[in-house]
Amino acid sequence: MSAGIYNFIVERGTDCIRQFQWADVDSQPIDITGWLAHLQVRDSKDSSAPVLIEYWSGDVTQLVAQVGVINIPNLVITPTLGVITLWIPANTSLALPWIYANYDLQLISPRGYTKKLIYGAISVLPSVTQN
Repeated sequence: MSAGIYNFIVERGTDCIRQFQWADVDSQPIDITGWLAHLQVRDSKDSSAPVLIEYWSGDVTQLVAQVGVINIPNLVITPTLGVITLWIPANTSLALPWIYANYDLQLISPRGYTKKLIYGAISVLPSVTQN
């Protein structure tokens, strides 16, 4: 099954929470126990473009050992429901200097199989209210 397309908006200065679910053709959740989730945001779809945001799920110690990444997880997996929750905190969204970017979300199985679950565009809306 091909990756889904989902474009969404982040309102600058607010928390952004999005949930994505991997389900079969009958809309039954796929159990992703033991899988990791990896999300990257770039200003273009070109893989050589700089990474603007990068989030991993799972045990941070395990991730550092595997790939040298030390980002704190902002992806939470609910494995038996096949759900991945993305959280972009308000302080992160406030600091976003761009208004449009591309992302994708990949899942990595315990055996190393990689599945692109979803991809799309993120638009950032400016905030009128300032602290």
